Amino acid sequence: MDVKTMWLNEIIESLKDLGGTGTLEEIYDQIEKRRNINLDKYTDWKAQVRRNIYQHSSDSKEGVFRGKPGDRNDLFYTVKGKRSGVWGLRNYMIENDVSIRKGIVKIMDEYLVEKSKPLKANPLANFVRHQITNEFKKLPFLNESFAKLDFY
Repeated sequence: MDVKTMWLNEIIESLKDLGGTGTLEEIYDQIEKRRNINLDKYTDWKAQVRRNIYQHSSDSKEGVFRGKPGDRNDLFYTVKGKRSGVWGLRNYMIENDVSIRKGIVKIMDEYLVEKSKPLKANPLANFVRHQITNEFKKLPFLNESFAKLDFY
């Protein structure tokens, strides 16, 4: 596996671990925790993460994204707008067929085990904080004031 693919796969898997979305800091923490890449080999490994996200997001500045919006290279999106530092894995909900109902079932199934773990790196907490709230924001019958609420 080449270096570009290695970083891209690590970012994708880290975002999946975070429930499909996360801040850059959460992505960095997850990559460190996963220990699949020897980070000591890089002077600024966090720049590698940012570069790969920006090059694979049509939400990035013009000229940085390598592809066309919606193509197979358009993997990431900005959850809270540009410069927010919150990124999501495009099509995560579609790929995993997670609806609000399935999300609630997941929470009920995993809560007893996950409640004793630290909140910051807890995959279930990240799932609730990011994915479930994003799904609620998509509901057409909720008013704009709910969509503007900051759940982070």
